[in-house]
Order: sequence, then C-alpha cells, then structure tokens
Amino acid sequence: MTARPWVLIIMGSDSDAETMSQAAAALDEAGVPYTMTVASAHRSPERTKQIINDSERDGCQVFIAGAGMAAHLPGVVASLTTKPVIGVPLSGSALQGVDALYAVVQMPPGIPVATFGNAAGGIRDLPIQPWAADLVKKRMADNSKDNPDAHCLPMGFLQFHTHPEPRKIVQTPDTMVIIYEANEGLRQIHLDGRPLPGPEAEPWWYGYSVGKWEGDTLVVETTNFHPKGNPMGGYNVLSDENLRLVERFRRTADDTVEYAFTVDNPTMWTKPWTATINWKRSRGELLEYACHEGNYSLRGMLSAARAEEASAKR
Repeated sequence: MTARPWVLIIMGSDSDAETMSQAAAALDEAGVPYTMTVASAHRSPERTKQIINDSERDGCQVFIAGAGMAAHLPGVVASLTTKPVIGVPLSGSALQGVDALYAVVQMPPGIPVATFGNAAGGIRDLPIQPWAADLVKKRMADNSKDNPDAHCLPMGFLQFHTHPEPRKIVQTPDTMVIIYEANEGLRQIHLDGRPLPGPEAEPWWYGYSVGKWEGDTLVVETTNFHPKGNPMGGYNVLSDENLRLVERFRRTADDTVEYAFTVDNPTMWTKPWTATINWKRSRGELLEYACHEGNYSLRGMLSAARAEEASAKR
C-alpha cells in the first residue's frame, strides 16, 4: 500500500501467510494502511528488533504478530514496543493453535498482548475417522447446542488444561487430586499401585485414573469414561467412552510443568496422537466457579431445542 502504514503484520514463516492474510484482508476492507513482513524471533532476533524499531519510526500504531505454539513472536514484539500488540494463534501443532492461545494469555506482567480465538482452528490435520469428521460438521452446523460445557455438565479435563483458569494439584504418596477452577472440576488419580478397572466398572465423567513414576515423570493412564461425557473437552475435538488416555507430568523448572498426553481412541481417530503443553505456576488462588449463575444462554438453548422438536412433529 502507498499510504504510511498504521499496522504491521509480522509472522515467523512464509507458511503462516495463509492465516495472516486474513488480517490483511480485513484491513483492506476497512481502508487501514498496513505492511506485512516475515521475521522469526528465534532465527533472526536482530532483524525482528530492527523491523519493530523502523516501523515505530515510520508511524506504526499497532502490531499484529503470528503466534505459533509457544507464541514467542508476539511476546518479543511486545517487549520492543509500547504500542498495542495482537497475537494471532496459529495451528502449528496437534493442539491446532490452542497451545499458542494459552501461551499468549499467560504472558508475564509488563508484556500485555491481546489475542482472540484460534484463527485457524479445526482438526483437519489430525487423524480423524471419516464418520467422525462428518459428526464435527453436524455439531458445528447445530452451533454446538449439545455441548456438555454449555449445559454446565462436566467439561473434559484436557479442555481444562488449555483454559486460562488455573488448577491446583494436591499430592500425597498414594493419591493426586487436581482441582480445576473452571466448572469446579475435581479429578482423582490413584498412585497406590492398583490396576485400572475392567469395562464392567461404573464409568466416570473424568474416567478412572492410575499413575506410576518413571524416573522424574508421573505417567497416568485413564479409561472408563462416561458414554455421555466429553473427556477430551472442546466439543469439536472428539472422544468417547473408548478413549484410553496416557498423560505425562514432568517438572522442568521450579515454576514449570511439562504436560504431554497421548490420545488413543480408535472409534474417533485412525491412529494415536500426542501433544505437549507447558504449565506455568499461577500467582493467585482458585476462585469459586458457579456455572449456572447468570447462565441465561441455557434457557435460550433449551427453548430453541423444544421449538425445533415441536416443528418436526408438524
């Protein structure tokens, strides 16, 4: 564009252009002058710094930075300017941008970065069964009206792990309890050597979990999920009662836990897949969470569903 750019769109790789070009299209439509460039916070930190400095000198007022996985680029940009920075979560891992979103909202104090939902969300890169892909489309067409989370039913604990709300881990020699602020989730992991129960056992919303130590890593295996539940969380990331989940908790620093999980759910996925998230220690305490308090949307969803049922009978 010929006008002095008000906005700089910056991304770490040419492969991010498809997603970041959506920002350019929106700016074009609004008539906002901008420029777009590629610079990696990892591979070319000095070039990145020079680009930010030159852009500020030329009158840039807002920076839009692609955020892949650990979201280093938006954080680096924010450390070099006092102008607003917007981090765009990119689908660069098995979590399809959720890890990048999580990284952005946990930027340290003094480095404020705005963000929004994953711009390239979806599960198209994961090994989903064809029939399950059709189910995702149907759920999206229905506006996820049957999502357990929307009805204040237990959320999947992997959804808890990618929410910005904190969780607290209470550990004893034979039990670990994870308390999630979001939806007041409570999960129990047995460390006393007992085996997983058989399929005849009563299913639980969060499944039945047993763990053991392998060196400095706690390995937890979970089965026996409730057939009406959503153990993966995120209504369009599919899982069911056949899910066998293996989680690995490892402390990598005083304030960091590396959390890796492997999803083995053959009725939903064609093969197992693995993803990793880094948890950072929270500075605050858990707050009370009341899902139904002020939940006016639930009344709307239920009345709309009843209206659809009545219309189908006519």
